[in-house]
Amino acid sequence: MNELNTKKLETERLILRKFELSDADGMFNNWATDEKSCRYLSWSVPKNVEETKSVIKSWIEEYKNGSYNWIVELK
Repeated sequence: MNELNTKKLETERLILRKFELSDADGMFNNWATDEKSCRYLSWSVPKNVEETKSVIKSWIEEYKNGSYNWIVELK
């Protein structure tokens, strides 16, 4: 059976890839603490970078079970 989960995807301008712990600072500082951005998410708004790392760690662990969580970055 083929493993289905988050795969790296690239377009001319974007890269979609799995989250890494090194993404925690950017995630926390740029969007994870914005109540409007996170209104419909299934997890609580983190209070600090350590909580953000915990969220990312759980996503990294879930990749083993076929989850889909991409981070989007400009090339």
